[in-house]
Amino acid sequence: MNAYSDKYKVLPFEPVLSRYRRARTCEFIAAQDIDLWVEVGCGTQPLPNLIEGRRWIVVEPAAEFRALVTPKDTASYAAVEDIAPVAERCGIIIDSLLHELPDPVGLLRAYGSRFTHPDNVYRINVPNALSFHRQIAHRMGLIESLHDVSATGRHLQQSRVYTPESLTEELQSAGLKVLELTSSFPKLFTHAQMQAMIDHGIIDESVFLAMDALDSSLGLAGAELVAVCRKH
Repeated sequence: MNAYSDKYKVLPFEPVLSRYRRARTCEFIAAQDIDLWVEVGCGTQPLPNLIEGRRWIVVEPAAEFRALVTPKDTASYAAVEDIAPVAERCGIIIDSLLHELPDPVGLLRAYGSRFTHPDNVYRINVPNALSFHRQIAHRMGLIESLHDVSATGRHLQQSRVYTPESLTEELQSAGLKVLELTSSFPKLFTHAQMQAMIDHGIIDESVFLAMDALDSSLGLAGAELVAVCRKH
């Protein structure tokens, strides 16, 4: 896990994308009338540090990331199996994680068995195989197939990328019903290319703001897919 966290922290462009991902997740949480939230894999930017007025449970296997959670009333666990069943309605946030797991359906089912309220809301975010930048990379010959894991993904030992159809099928097989499927942050180039343009002063925050604002205009061509779900 230390090797993974070290790789994650030095990824090109990922801090920018993570910041916008977190902002959209915070907007979603603020719009929900739910008091208790569960963050699955907090990484370097734990949501409890960003949002006040909610109660939190954090599940994060990396101790160094769990240590970044600052609100003292947050319950933190290394694994979902460590949590006693919770009957209270809650929201479950799984940002940028499923594609890294050997058994994502098993993880989703494990959360369904621990957090048992039938109206729990899941918000799940994964890389998009059909994103604008992956389609460009495919045309350029940087990847052989839209379904190939990118160099960044291989660096993080990721095993898959999702299409809208494959994500929906996987969520359904885990007992979830997709209420809404959107994409976020359409970008033109790979992480490494985006970082190079930042380093050379070619693009700046104004470009990122425009990309973030464009997501609803470009259908499902954003860099990431976002699914909002409930149990069947």
